[in-house]
Amino acid sequence: MPYHLVEKCNGWASRELIGFFEKCCQTVFDRYQDKVEFWLTFNEINCGIMDMGAMMETGLIQGFEGPASAIKITARQRYQALHHQFVVSGRVVRYVHDYYPQFKMGNMDCFIHVDKYDDGTGTYERRRKDSFFAYQKIIESNGA
Repeated sequence: MPYHLVEKCNGWASRELIGFFEKCCQTVFDRYQDKVEFWLTFNEINCGIMDMGAMMETGLIQGFEGPASAIKITARQRYQALHHQFVVSGRVVRYVHDYYPQFKMGNMDCFIHVDKYDDGTGTYERRRKDSFFAYQKIIESNGA
């Protein structure tokens, strides 16, 4: 997102960004309709639930100066910003279905498995692999 919108609107905290993003997507789709087939509205959208997501995903850092590790955002702020992203993602996908049915639309989430109970016996590694392969099977079974 342009930093100007972080400073002016506090990123996705502002509902105003819905219209800006929708117009931006429509412009990009119109411009590159013959060159791009696969599209994502947001990359790793679920990072917005983490503190670092305030900087990397939702732009909720209006006026903030300091290290990324010092960013603290309330759950209410995070989920309001994500709500705005989900709303505009739905609008953009609807636009694509109406005007560019040949496009393939998606939305990517970030899958990170962390187990704070690793006891050093190798069970953690087995569970991590099991978790990855289970996730992979879910994806495959949904046709991806």
